[in-house]
Amino acid sequence: MDPELWRTHPALAIASLVPVLLGAAWMAFARGLPVLREHRALVTAATWIATRVAFAVIVWGVFGHMSLDSRTWFVPQARAVLAGGLPYRDFQSVHGPLFAPLLAPAVALFGDLGPGIVFLAADLVTWRALAAAEGEASDAAWAWVAMPIVWFSVVRYTQDEPLAALF
Repeated sequence: MDPELWRTHPALAIASLVPVLLGAAWMAFARGLPVLREHRALVTAATWIATRVAFAVIVWGVFGHMSLDSRTWFVPQARAVLAGGLPYRDFQSVHGPLFAPLLAPAVALFGDLGPGIVFLAADLVTWRALAAAEGEASDAAWAWVAMPIVWFSVVRYTQDEPLAALF
């Protein structure tokens, strides 16, 4: 979050944290509710859709937000690759040599949203791998999907951690 937001619009700064608080409450209580207990896999899937797809539509679409990392690193690096550049030689990168080339096709297809879409896809594959290994209704799959730090950082901050988790 922009530190200036706390100074210039404190109510908006507080409001931007509401999804995390609601998400934490949902994670703690949703699957224990009697009506949802028998449908754990369905609740997990619905939670993924709400916390990733719907939240991304709101953050990226409605608010037009683009994270600082995406704006200053991910998109420019991918565009440099599309222009024929190589990481380390032609532009600075703190990621592995295949990171920017991985993002480049997504940036070519989806523009500035490309990195976020790649990270959401990695997040989806990570969840599905956990569900396949541990079971559709497993606590591991639920924790990945419902834990606010995971989905909030992927959507709000366009963080690349799902790529690391995938591998």
